[in-house]
Amino acid sequence: MPQATVPVDETTLDVLQARLYPRLEQALLASMRRERERVPPYYEQFVGSEIRRLEEAIEYNGQRIEETRERLERRIEELRLYIEETREQLERRIEELRLYIDHRFTQVDQRFAQVDQRFAQMDQRFAQVDQRFDRLETRLDEMNVRFRNWALAAVAFLGILTTVLSIVVR
Repeated sequence: MPQATVPVDETTLDVLQARLYPRLEQALLASMRRERERVPPYYEQFVGSEIRRLEEAIEYNGQRIEETRERLERRIEELRLYIEETREQLERRIEELRLYIDHRFTQVDQRFAQVDQRFAQMDQRFAQVDQRFDRLETRLDEMNVRFRNWALAAVAFLGILTTVLSIVVR
């Protein structure tokens, strides 16, 4: 069967503490006395020596921790200096590479300008050759027309000559 819990106010708690704490303290002290009486004397010596040994170990470890901390701080400082030096070297190298790349880009741009200029010259040459071919074609057409005209004139002349000769021969 579930029990209902009743809220406890501060006054009730204070009264309970005032009654129970002294009793608990007395019981604890009595228990410690009984334990001391049951513990042999060499046990206290053993515990005392163990406590001293632990204190010495703590002190020794504290010294080692301090030495290690100092070594780590020195190493951290060395690494910080090394990182700073390396960073400066890398920044210089990056700047040198940037300048080199800029120089190379300038050279490439100049080469492209030269190539563009050569293409422009080639275009001019092709335009001149085109003009010459156009003139040649025009002259060939003119010569073709003249040749045809001369051929027609020669054929007509031969026809007339043949007709005249055939009339004369008859």
